Amino acid sequence: MFRPEYTFMLLAGTTLVSLACFILLFLKLNRLSRQLVRVSSRISENEEAKPAVEKAAFDTDLLAANMKAMIRQQVTAGNMSDRYRYINSLASHGLDPAQIAQILEIGKGEAEQLVKLASLRPLASDPEEIAA
Repeated sequence: MFRPEYTFMLLAGTTLVSLACFILLFLKLNRLSRQLVRVSSRISENEEAKPAVEKAAFDTDLLAANMKAMIRQQVTAGNMSDRYRYINSLASHGLDPAQIAQILEIGKGEAEQLVKLASLRPLASDPEEIAA
């Protein structure tokens, strides 16, 4: 049907086209493989950074909850001097009365008064020092 020369040329042409397609697909596969490695490294970096941020937020919430529990416990026990110490400590860390009110879940006006009282009251540990 076909002459042998044409058959050879057709076979050689098909082989060259197949080889060119193979090379193009191989190059594309390599490029996608490198891109996948870059993306997976970015994802792993983000996953490593995420727990640190979540842990810091958790630690802050835990500290606030512990402070609230301590203050409530001290108030029910009737020991107001510790409450003033806690409020004075919060104020000395740069928190304003509005932030203290939010942490302690009290009114802003009450927090302002407690901050003023805490700053006026001496924070001595010995009752004789307070009397002197």
